[in-house]
Amino acid sequence: MIKYPRDVGLVGRTQRLVSTIDLMPTILSLLGKEVYDYVPQAQGRSLLEDCEHEFVISQRSNFSEGIDFWRRRYPDHSFEKYDMGNLICFKSRKKKFVWSSKGKHALFDLEVDPSETQNIYDHSKHADYLERAETWIRTVPKVSGIIPEQFDEAIRRHLRGLGYIE
Repeated sequence: MIKYPRDVGLVGRTQRLVSTIDLMPTILSLLGKEVYDYVPQAQGRSLLEDCEHEFVISQRSNFSEGIDFWRRRYPDHSFEKYDMGNLICFKSRKKKFVWSSKGKHALFDLEVDPSETQNIYDHSKHADYLERAETWIRTVPKVSGIIPEQFDEAIRRHLRGLGYIE
């Protein structure tokens, strides 16, 4: 949710497909700056522009670690159907495809099933969704979890306290 300054003149809700990656470009745009001057590889767009993403993406890594907590808490319950591995969601206005690292992919027709209760994914009919997702996964630059050496010990302690590093 964004509340623009009064002098921008934008009020109400938008029906456009937007993402949190649009926040930085929008804020910089409000300041009269161009996001690519600061982050050349930025993927977001300023919400002040009249454009829309073809789809937006959200990711959930290490999903199994959360399942492990519930397995320990309720050892007699089977959680296998919930163990989806790493998830990447590709959402357009009409469809939502969920790629699973364990091959438990899902597809929802948001016009017919906005609550996403019926997985209609059938590999023989929807292989194009899987192909597009895997192409995107291959082309997105990977980010390493290595801490740069320039971080001093105070920053390392802070990151350790937040749980980002061990």
